[in-house]
Amino acid sequence: MKKQNNFFRLSRRNDINCHPELVSGSKMLKQVQHDSLIKTKNAFTLAEVLIAVVIIGTLATLTIATYMTTSTSWNNQYVAGLKKVYSELSYATDRIKANNSGTLIAALSGTHEARDLFCTTLKCSKICEAGSIQDNCWANSTLKLSGGVPVESFDPELYHGAVLSDGSFFLINIGFPSCDGTGVSVNLPYSSDTNHRCGNIWIDVNGFKTPNTFGRDLFLFSLGANGFYSGGDSHTIYNDLAVECDASQATKNGYGCAAQVLQDGKMLY
Repeated sequence: MKKQNNFFRLSRRNDINCHPELVSGSKMLKQVQHDSLIKTKNAFTLAEVLIAVVIIGTLATLTIATYMTTSTSWNNQYVAGLKKVYSELSYATDRIKANNSGTLIAALSGTHEARDLFCTTLKCSKICEAGSIQDNCWANSTLKLSGGVPVESFDPELYHGAVLSDGSFFLINIGFPSCDGTGVSVNLPYSSDTNHRCGNIWIDVNGFKTPNTFGRDLFLFSLGANGFYSGGDSHTIYNDLAVECDASQATKNGYGCAAQVLQDGKMLY
């Protein structure tokens, strides 16, 4: 029995001596197993990878939103959109005045009727009633020019709206069908006679896209007895452009920026 065991040991040595690749193969297998163990120890867990992805995504979203709000290329798109909508609204207002003895007094009997009247000239692809505006004809957030915080006094659900054929949003409110509300002056300076406002129009020139901020992609207009005025026009209550379109003014919403942009032909703020 002892001789037999010695025979097997000798045979194994002879196999190894005759086949050295067996030794190298065994060493290689051990090395692969060792490398694999090291890689396993150095790898990230699925939870760690997911956390990293979430953090990177959040930072990217914040960075892109800031860039889109202030970059020249995006601002130029906002300006182009404002000019286009302003031209279309001015034309629609002139048509309404022409059918009402040259005035808006009593031409707009209510908010719903005014929206439909404007849509006969504007290319409205969708209409929305008060109470179902957000996520249909307006974004679900409306921000101030200063600080990007919500506008407390603005509730789009109170108004009637529409989506124009180019994707921009249109809201209207006629609070004074007789055009005797405060906020618009027929004569200048503004302080001489200010009770000629019929209502307001709000525009989002790029629809649901961000930044949904007054003075960037959102703009206010006023309807007066004699016509249509951009927010910040010398006939309107927001005529002090140095204040009403100043991003450093925390108490201001940016309601006066439409006139500023149309006057300068660009966003200088």
